[in-house]
Amino acid sequence: MNFSKTLSPFARRAVAVAAVTGLLFLSVAASPPSAAPDVKPIKLEPPPFRRAPARSGKTGFRLSEITARPNQVTNDEKWFQRNRIRLDEFAVEGTFGLGAEAKLGPAPRELPREYNGLRLIRVIASAPGYLLVYGRDYSEGWLLAYATIEKTGPSFKFAYDFSAYMHAPGTEKDDLVLQSLQWAAMRGDLLYVSHFHRTNASASGEMNAYITAIDLKTNAIRWRSAPLVCNSNNFELIGDSVVCGYGFTGEDDTLYVLDAFSGGIAQAVTVKSAPSYVVAETDNRVLVRCYDTDYAFRIGN
Repeated sequence: MNFSKTLSPFARRAVAVAAVTGLLFLSVAASPPSAAPDVKPIKLEPPPFRRAPARSGKTGFRLSEITARPNQVTNDEKWFQRNRIRLDEFAVEGTFGLGAEAKLGPAPRELPREYNGLRLIRVIASAPGYLLVYGRDYSEGWLLAYATIEKTGPSFKFAYDFSAYMHAPGTEKDDLVLQSLQWAAMRGDLLYVSHFHRTNASASGEMNAYITAIDLKTNAIRWRSAPLVCNSNNFELIGDSVVCGYGFTGEDDTLYVLDAFSGGIAQAVTVKSAPSYVVAETDNRVLVRCYDTDYAFRIGN
């Protein structure tokens, strides 16, 4: 897998915006969403929950702080609009979170809203297709599929059942610590996914907030991060790194740079509050929205 020959997050987002602009015009006359193809999801085995990275992470860059400014806490969408950036996600009707203005626009109508008895709750851009998260409701997603839109309709390439990832040992009956599939990205032969619950780490014995890399050739785990590294709403793949964040009331608030090949922690940056969104603004700048502070970081050596 050669990361140096792939598009930067900034370039990918520009391509996605251009693509969705065309899709919006086409969807006016589009037919209703078609039924999902008969692709059987692969049920993955339970992942390790008590595990540190295999080795310390090494990446080609480090983050250095440029600015840190207080925000108004509740104005996430204005942060996206003010910085003229968008999340690599499409808005799905009937779901919560950011509005279409902060995303790439409405999800294409051709994508099935139901699959395997579950409803579509998230559509993440992954050119030339889409990573689709299905679940019982917006807070409980565990089935992930990858699809492209062809002339004949949606074409599903693969699907994974992550239901075994949702409960750490000893928490199977506690919905408060249900670890939903929160974000996904794909690069080469690796699928990256984050799982976390939205309460204190102690509620699950600190077995929470992981990023896992799935080998698409073998359907096995290539690596799993240490716990408590990612409960940000998204993460960014930048070069040979995964940039994400973790924080909660009474816990350490940290921005992490992980080695995309091993999951090891290459850099940990203390921030003033929990990271919410990580967006590559340009090829050498990343913006981080935290609970009460907006950061800009330089990507450099």
